[in-house]
Amino acid sequence: MPAVSGAGSLIRDVRLLDRTMSNQRTKGQRQFADAIGLLLFIVFLPLIIVALTLHLLAGLFLHFAIWCCWCSRGRDVLFVYSDISG
Repeated sequence: MPAVSGAGSLIRDVRLLDRTMSNQRTKGQRQFADAIGLLLFIVFLPLIIVALTLHLLAGLFLHFAIWCCWCSRGRDVLFVYSDISG
């Protein structure tokens, strides 16, 4: 069972190294990184909301256009087939 104790020792060493490396940043550096992250979030959130809204509206418009043009002819099924052979 020496391999298990060796593996346990290795895991402890990795955990100790991880804690040591994670504490390398100062409080000011962490606050600066948090401020930059918050700023980017505030800048990109309206863009993401607009993009999602436009994507949903485009999907609804396409659904409505197909429904009006296709189903008004008395057809209930739209079958799309593609025969792509190598």
